[in-house]
Formats: sequence, structure tokens, C-alpha cells
Amino acid sequence: MQTAQRDTAGAIALAQYAQTPATVPARPDAERHLPAVHEFVPRRRLVRRLIGTRRAPLVLIAAPTGYGKTCLLSEWAEVDDRRFAWVTLEPSDNDVQQLAARIVQALYAFEGADATTFRDPESRFGPRSVGAPGLARLLAQQPRPIVLVLDDVQVLQSPEALDALRALVGHLPSGSQLVLGSRVRPEMCLGRLRALHQLVELHAADLVMDESEAGMLLGAAGLSLHPEQLATLVRLTEGWPAALYLSALSLRDEPDLDAQVDRFAGDDGIVSDYLREELIGGVSGDAATFLRRTAILDQLSSSLCDAVLERSDSAAMLQDLARRQLLLTPLGKTDEWYRCHGLLRAMLVREARRDDPRGTREVQRLASEWHASHGDQDRAVAHAVMAHDASRAGSLLWSNLPRYLDHRRDQVVLGWLGTFTEAEMANEPGLALFAAHRHLRSGDLAQAEYWGHAAAAALAGSEPPPEVDSLRAAILLIDAVAARHGLVRMGEDATRAFELESEHGPWRAVCRLYQGVASHLTGDPIGARELLDDGVRRSAGQMPSIESLCNAQLAIVALAEDDWELAEERSLAAIASIERADLGTTPSAALVFAVAALVQARLGRADGAKELLRRATRLLLTSEGYASWYGEETRIMLARACARLTDMRGARSLLAGASRAARRVPDSPILSAWLDQALGELDSAAAAALEGSSLLTLAELRILRFLPTHLSFREIGDRLHVSTNTVKSQAHAVYRKLDASSRSEAVARASRVGLIWSATTSVDL
Repeated sequence: MQTAQRDTAGAIALAQYAQTPATVPARPDAERHLPAVHEFVPRRRLVRRLIGTRRAPLVLIAAPTGYGKTCLLSEWAEVDDRRFAWVTLEPSDNDVQQLAARIVQALYAFEGADATTFRDPESRFGPRSVGAPGLARLLAQQPRPIVLVLDDVQVLQSPEALDALRALVGHLPSGSQLVLGSRVRPEMCLGRLRALHQLVELHAADLVMDESEAGMLLGAAGLSLHPEQLATLVRLTEGWPAALYLSALSLRDEPDLDAQVDRFAGDDGIVSDYLREELIGGVSGDAATFLRRTAILDQLSSSLCDAVLERSDSAAMLQDLARRQLLLTPLGKTDEWYRCHGLLRAMLVREARRDDPRGTREVQRLASEWHASHGDQDRAVAHAVMAHDASRAGSLLWSNLPRYLDHRRDQVVLGWLGTFTEAEMANEPGLALFAAHRHLRSGDLAQAEYWGHAAAAALAGSEPPPEVDSLRAAILLIDAVAARHGLVRMGEDATRAFELESEHGPWRAVCRLYQGVASHLTGDPIGARELLDDGVRRSAGQMPSIESLCNAQLAIVALAEDDWELAEERSLAAIASIERADLGTTPSAALVFAVAALVQARLGRADGAKELLRRATRLLLTSEGYASWYGEETRIMLARACARLTDMRGARSLLAGASRAARRVPDSPILSAWLDQALGELDSAAAAALEGSSLLTLAELRILRFLPTHLSFREIGDRLHVSTNTVKSQAHAVYRKLDASSRSEAVARASRVGLIWSATTSVDL
């Protein structure tokens, strides 16, 4: 019956509060006996939660300073229909007698309650402690249930005082509650109360402000922000009310709010003073030193802290700072990992770097070693970079290069590399080659070669690092891609790199790709197929860009053998690798899309082919600085796709670009044959498109192809192995069929109908 009445009363109070305006009229202080609190923001959602706690005899609100505990309790008292007795504790209250006396005084202060109502001689206020049972009887003698609030419980250190509070909970009359507000978690045994649902707890995570509350607080403090700025500030302060208020004091007179909000951190002068005085000032010297030295770690564990601080008691320190001091937040429920509030961490990092820069770098170096040994490569690299250890950072980046070539990590990687000067990078082979292969991936061959040469010079001028063979293999691969000395040398460089790399090293897959390309383009399709198949196997699931290119090259091998079914299978596999790794915007995907476009056009799927053609053409424009053989392959595949889609002008434009690229790849009979084949296909398609008297023969189309050039009829004849007279007669036949009276007029008319490409009428791809 009592429980039902208590629940009903709570429900009524909750319903009434839900209908109250945002600002609750205060009761007279003589009746409330509460501290005078300046209320910036009503915390309605939290008050509703507290009103619904009547069934729990104990409420604990424990959070560091500045989370609005006292304001929240005062607001609760405004709307709850019960009376609130309030005691703000002092250090002298560690004496149980003194504590009991102050609680009795708060209870007597209610109208109608005086000393004569407390008649129990065994518990009479006097030389003996009143005791929990006596206090409970005093509570029971009140006209109705009350809420006893003890604020600043962190000042209670004596076990006797804390035991008295816990004992009091067990003797509370129905409907009354004991509420403890504390900056630290009190050393009370609360496990049983928690298990029996007799304890309600609110901690810092519960008291943080959402964007709506933060906006009200900042507005009251004179700072008006637009939604994006507000969201940023709430994120940076993690909703800490005091930090939000201090941020308003710091930012409200700033002219460029966007920039200042983004840079706001715990090293702001106003905030750092508060953190130092209110948080760090309340912990022991050893604990403060521990926090300051470990602040550069974004997450803390006992094993990690022991390693970087060279101590063995980090577990106890972390538990104390998290459970009692509330300065760390556990990550998960195992108390294994913790984190420090972002603002506090920023302040501590600044102080550590200022006061002990060498020690801070050593902690970062040890943290890098610890994370690397525990498989967390990202944090290992980050700490090596923060320690400005170029050698270690280069070694870590290089050994994990496939992972960090993922373009989705570009901003993080660029931030790491930006920490070092060009000279520092050039002196470290790992860093130089990491930069080289990033440029290679983005299609900038010139920069890749520059950093490759820098890495070679660094290797020659220093003690060889343990991974020297892998580094030398990577330098050879850059030479292989560039193919400055021809495709035969390209295959040789890739083979030497393969031999240098360890059996299970990631670079062997890359070597297989370029070995396979060189074999195919120098006339060995069977050997190319074996090499490229091995490249697919080695790169599968590890290096999606290499896997996709190996499959695209295998599709080209199949096309050369007129096996369109196998070509489709390989091209689809290449596309799947690209899409799975979100590599659709990288330059290396141009060839993949080009091959797939040709296959889809050949199979009559025009819509799919056009979309692939569009994507490949766009990417081709971003890979102009890449290898000539790659550009020629891609343009030929695209031109053949355009011809099948009856885009004659686009096809001839692409083949013109491929022809220029072919001059930079002199030892590839296969590329030359492909180019001739594509031109022949285009001539045939163009001839078939013409009607009646304008029909041009294939011989005349071959002559027409040379008319836009500077070549004379004699030079054209030399190219085509026919006489000058034959060229003249066929050229005049072309003029007649195009209704042209001169060579230039014939070129103009042929360009307009898409029979040829002219630099004056199209964009050079």
C-alpha cells in the first residue's frame, strides 16, 4: 500500500513538472533552506528522472566540479512536493557527532519541527552520537516524507562518517530519500544497494549538456552561435557545463568565431586556470604527475602506463583516478582502458611539453613501441610522429604501406607527413619511399621518381636498415612503372624487385603486376597470364588496387585472344575490387573502367558501357603524369569502346593521344599492333556508316587519317609502303567523295562527320 502511494505521488509530481514553464518559481528560502544558486539553464530531463526515483532510498550524484550538481538538486527541490532538508558538508563533519548534529539542525528547521518532538533518550542530541536509527526516527516523525540532501560529500573521509550515511539509508522511512552530491565517488559499500535497486546514480556522463541546453547556457552568458558552431563547441567541451560557460567568457568578444571555436581547447587561458585550480589542485602530487606524463596517450591502460612510465602500480592509480577522483572515464565495463576528458588532456599535454619536452618525447617513443608490439599500428605511427622520430615513423609507415595507401586515410597520413620537413623525409628511406608510392598511387610519376631517387641516395649514405631489401625492391618498382628504358627493362626491374622481397611480402604482388604487363606488351601472353594470376592471388583481400589492375590486365589478355566471356569475368572482378575498397576515384581505376566499358559495349550493353566510359574518361584526365604505357593501353581500350558506341570523333581523339604515347614506348610491338587494330576497326565502322556515292574504301580511309598531319604525299606513301602516285590518286578520290576542293577542306569536312580527329575540333585526351 505504501509503495503504491509513493509511486502515485511521484507520478503526480512528474506530471506536474512536465506542465510547468521552463523557469520554476522558487519557494521562499525560509521554507526551502537551500543554498542560493544562480540557475542558468533548467535541466528538465534530469529533474524528471530524479522525480521518478522515489522508490530508491539513496540517490548519488557524483561528478567532478562544474557539472551542475548543486544547481540540479536545487531545481529538483523546486518542483518536488516533498520537503528538502539541505546540508552543505564541511571537513569538520567527519566527526560523526558533528555530522549528526548538523543533520538534526537541518531537520528541526522545518516549520512545526522542534527539539521537543525528538524524545528518544537513547538518541537525544547531546554528548553521544545520535546514530542512524535515531536520525531515521526523526525523519519518520516529520509530517510527510522528506528528502535529505548532503552536498559536497567529498569532504567526508572518515570511515565512521561514511558508514553512518550508509546505515542511515537502511533505516529511512518509506517515501523519504537520502541524496548525496559529491565531486568524487564516496568510499561507501554500495554494491548491495545497487543490486537491490535501492540506489540511483548520476555521473558526469548523465550531467553533460545537449546542444539545446548548451545553447541556453551560452546565450545567458552572452555568446550566440549558429548551429554548426554550437555543435562544434559541445563536441570539444564534451557538454561539460562549466567548460561551456568558460568558453562563452573566452569567445564572446572574438571577431572570428568560426576559427576560434574550432581552436578552442583546454589550453585556453580561462579554462586551464579553472582546470588547474579545481581538478588538478585536488589530487596528490604523484597523481598529478601521473596524469601529466600520460596525457599524450589518448587511451590509458595499466600495461601501457607501466611501460611508458617504467612503474608497476599504474592499475591502482588508474582505478583511483577513475573510481574515486572521477578524472578518468572507463572505456567499457572491465576497467582495463580509460580516457581523460579532452579539455583536461589538452591542458596537461601543453604543460608536459612546456615543462619536460625531452621526457614527453621519450614517453611517446615508448608508447609507439608498446602499441606496435600490441598490433595497434595507427597509434604506433601517431606516437612516433609526435615524438618527431622520423626513422621510426618511416619504418612503421613503410612496413604498413598497403594499409596507408588507402585513400580514405589520406588526411591522417598527410597530417603525419606534414610534421616532417622535406629534408627530414629525404634523409629517411622509409619516409621517402612512402611519399614516392603515395604519389605513384595518385598518378604523379615525376614526384614518385623524385622521392625514389631521394630514397636511393639515403640508403647509399647510411647504415642499411633491417628492411633494406624491401626498400630496394620498392625503388626498382618505381623504375619499372616509369619504364624509361623500355618494357623489356621494366620486366627486368620488376623481376629483380620480386627476388629482393620476402616470400610473403606485399610487394611481390606488385612485382607480379608489372612483370605481367611487361610480358604481355613484349609478346608473351602465356607468361603474362601466369604472372598476373599469381598477382591476383597474392593481392587478394590485401591490396585491392593491385588486385583490380591484375584482373584488368588479364581481361586485356583475353580480349587479344577474342575470349569475350573470360574478358567479362575478369573485368567484373576488377570492378568488384575497386568498388569494395572505394577506389573508384583513383587514377589507377581508369584502365579498369576502360576495359569494362569495351567489354560491355561488345556485349551490346550500351547504357552500362557509356557510364563506365564516362568514369574512365574523367579519371584519365587525372593520370596524365602517369606511365606512357598505361595511358596508351587505357586510350586504346576507350577508343575501341567509343567506336562500338558510334562515337567516332571521341574514338579518333583518343587514338591520337594513344599514338603520341606510343612514341614514348618504343619497344612494344603489341601496343603498336593494338593501335593499328583500333584504327582499322574505326575505319571499318566509319566506312560502314557512309552511304551511296560518299562511300570511302579502307585504303582511302587510311589516306584520310594522315591528311590532318604535316606529312607530304611522299612521306605518307613511305609510311603506308605505297607510291606517291597512289597516295595522290586516293587523296583526290577522298576530295571528290567529300565534295572538297583541297586537302584542308577535306580535313574539315571529315572532322565534322567524325571520320577523323583534328586538334582544332576536339580536346586532346
